Amino acid sequence: LARYLEELVSVRLFDLYTGGELPAGKRSLSLSLRFRLDDRTLTDLEINAAHAQVIAALAEGFAADIR
Repeated sequence: LARYLEELVSVRLFDLYTGGELPAGKRSLSLSLRFRLDDRTLTDLEINAAHAQVIAALAEGFAADIR
């Protein structure tokens, strides 16, 4: 994840859901990630790699599952 800290300029929680079909103690979070560089446009490949690193870090650090 550290490789993408420069490109990841903001993380925003825009939805939080509990209850319903989720198991007790579980929450569903929706995040908006904003990537940017000042000197050039990021490629799709770079964004996809950064996104994968964020997902891996969330899975490792918080046992998060992607739905």
